[in-house]
Amino acid sequence: MNATLLILDATAVLHDGTTALRVLERTGPQQGDRALVLGAAGGMGILLVELLVARGVIVVGAARGSTKRAVVSEAGAAAAVDYGEAGWTEAVVQAFGGHRPTVVLDGVGGTIGGDAFELIADGGRFSAHGTPSGSFAAIDQEESAHRGVSVTTIADLQFANGDRPRLLNAVLSELGAGRLAPLVGQTFSLADASKAHLAIESRETVAKTLLLCDDR
Repeated sequence: MNATLLILDATAVLHDGTTALRVLERTGPQQGDRALVLGAAGGMGILLVELLVARGVIVVGAARGSTKRAVVSEAGAAAAVDYGEAGWTEAVVQAFGGHRPTVVLDGVGGTIGGDAFELIADGGRFSAHGTPSGSFAAIDQEESAHRGVSVTTIADLQFANGDRPRLLNAVLSELGAGRLAPLVGQTFSLADASKAHLAIESRETVAKTLLLCDDR
């Protein structure tokens, strides 16, 4: 791998990779767990899929559109479903062999995240950390307590002193060991930063988007 690709990979995991590891620390997925990753074709979603698979977790990724689903499958997910299609939650259960997920990592929020919360198995772990839909998933705390579902919010993911360098070292180790292969779906020159923002806002991007400071 040349130096430019190494730099791109390292840049792609600096934020998303450390956050992904923090999410996994808080939710504690173990070998044999069934994990549903929402927004699985995003920059962090791809890393979550890869990290979970490396831990022996059975992963179903959810994303919108055939192109993004293909990326999720290539990252190692056992199945990829389209949450833009009717009946997507039933497709998740079918992909898990008739079982509900024990872990849900919600990088989407809104109605989709709420539907995923209804889907999770009793005693499961739910991370509500994404808002591309415009809001975090609305979680009924009484229902969560009744079903024994542990809910992690964005507030639970904040770094304490020493967490950032610790997690950064860990994610670079994962990258070096080949357990992470960040996908840079598109790059833009720094002069075209506004185009990059528009592409992200219109959901035209796949995985990680990077701005390049020069033409190399």
